[in-house]
Amino acid sequence: MNENNFFIINTVPLWAEGVQDGNILIGDEGITLNKSSDYTYEDTIIPPSVEPVSLDRDACGVLYILDRNKKNVLLFDIKNKYSRWMTHIPFENPVSIAIDEFDLYIVDAVGTGEWKLYCAARVNGQMRREMEIPLEVRIASCGDGLLYVLDVNNQKVFKTGWQWDLQEVVTDLEGAADIASDRDANIYILQPEKRDILMFAKDGNFKQSLSIPFEPGAKFLNLAVESSDHIFLGFAKESSTGWGILQLTKRLKYAISGTYTGKVFDSTQTGCRWSKLILDADIPANTRVTLSYAASDDEPGPAGPYARAPIVNPTDALLRDAVGRYIRFKIELYGDENGWAAPLIRSLKIFFPMVTYLRYLPEIYQENEESSEFLERFLLLFETFLAQKEGQAFQFTQYMDPGAAPNEFIHWLSSWLAIAYDENWPMDKKRQLIRWAPELYKKRGTPWTLSRLMEFFSGIKPVIIEPFHLKCIDKNNEEYKELVGKLYGSGSYRFTVLVPPNWEDPGAPVKKAKQVTEAERGVMQRIIDTEKPAHTVGCLQVLEPWFNLDRHTYLEINTVLTKPQFILEKTSVLARDTAIYEKEPGGRVGEKSRADIDSILT
Repeated sequence: MNENNFFIINTVPLWAEGVQDGNILIGDEGITLNKSSDYTYEDTIIPPSVEPVSLDRDACGVLYILDRNKKNVLLFDIKNKYSRWMTHIPFENPVSIAIDEFDLYIVDAVGTGEWKLYCAARVNGQMRREMEIPLEVRIASCGDGLLYVLDVNNQKVFKTGWQWDLQEVVTDLEGAADIASDRDANIYILQPEKRDILMFAKDGNFKQSLSIPFEPGAKFLNLAVESSDHIFLGFAKESSTGWGILQLTKRLKYAISGTYTGKVFDSTQTGCRWSKLILDADIPANTRVTLSYAASDDEPGPAGPYARAPIVNPTDALLRDAVGRYIRFKIELYGDENGWAAPLIRSLKIFFPMVTYLRYLPEIYQENEESSEFLERFLLLFETFLAQKEGQAFQFTQYMDPGAAPNEFIHWLSSWLAIAYDENWPMDKKRQLIRWAPELYKKRGTPWTLSRLMEFFSGIKPVIIEPFHLKCIDKNNEEYKELVGKLYGSGSYRFTVLVPPNWEDPGAPVKKAKQVTEAERGVMQRIIDTEKPAHTVGCLQVLEPWFNLDRHTYLEINTVLTKPQFILEKTSVLARDTAIYEKEPGGRVGEKSRADIDSILT
């Protein structure tokens, strides 16, 4: 073990000492190909009987479609295929729509060179306010009652409030036809002629360009973005009156290839024979890793020259003809052609000098240079396997540590300490139980140990009722004696373990208990049977979260007395003609007056 030295690269600072092109990503796990986001076709949506001029989408998945013919807004639920018309505002020629949490904004061309901006309540479509605007614009909401405004003629993007105080955000656009924004207020600009979408941060800095997937004969008209993961494009067929909405979904794609050139390793030995390398890597199907190396007594540059043909997918490879004081590696990573997968290299380990099992054989096997070279490489196959076992034996102390031992060794380590646990236990609890074993064994068979293990498994401290706890009961009161026998049984060697409910939200006014499965009940009963004294009988009672007299009912444990509350389906019901509506204030004439709901305008 001491005859071999090695260099290793396995941390971010060590990987960063090398040189990589722009397609290599260095992270905590190692090096892989860089990632970028791309949008792919997912679905074509065709709502009924509308021709979309503009569209937007809310966080609940509902599309707001501005219709050219009916001059109205259609709400279309993509998932449930439900639609309804929303408002009856007398638009003349609506051109753009945007929505925020409470409001609906619509730009209307009311004449030659004249436009209006309307604001209506999303809850019922009532008009809130309107104003004349001096520009032909397309709009998108950026939250807090503010709008992004695309000036179609001057190809600029502004941010504004209702006071129309324009603040320039993006300039020098070309061919921009529509604008949208996501939940993070990023800006998306549709350029239909170039068939792409430009993405800007909310401060106007350019982030990326997104290609529109091919749709035969389609002319893209408008754009909506629910979040950065979903984009919706309204399109019309150039050869017909057909139209639809294209749904695109973001997917992460890896670069096709990338090159990493490591730093120079110095063995400090002139003419050093480098032995082998071990690459800890994940190489998915249709991907590959190639590795080249340059070794010499003069420090090699990044360009090499690199000896021999590259090694393909090396995990444990012999370095042939690698002679010299210095060595440098070049690693090339190739992802699959679609960009959905890429190799990941966690560490690179290089051994030197060349020391093999050949030195243990008689000199006659080392005299012939040609045959000894073959024999040396042949023996390295066995050395690779045996060296791994020697390393495990050398590091055997880690197997004695429950925090460091491999998962597959935990069961064996538990058997050494005679620890019996259920296979359903999580691995972290198994490791903790091994740590506690010496302390628990000192007090085995006591309520303290039983309580500690039950709390460790269930997450809540149990209540253990032993016979001496019941001595306060009046022995002459037959009713009490009967009740105690029903609850805790009879006998001097019988005890009961009460497991209180485990509340999902202990601070909530109405508590809801987590359900205890039959498997969990079985584990808790086995804990009791294992840890109880041999001459006793242990009974398990998982307390139900309800008030039931003559049963296991304990105030502040599984029963809480509260004042009467209005709880649907529990203490109260709604009458047949009851209506529930949002408290968000729509357009109002008086207090809580809503047209077509509780007020009629004539």
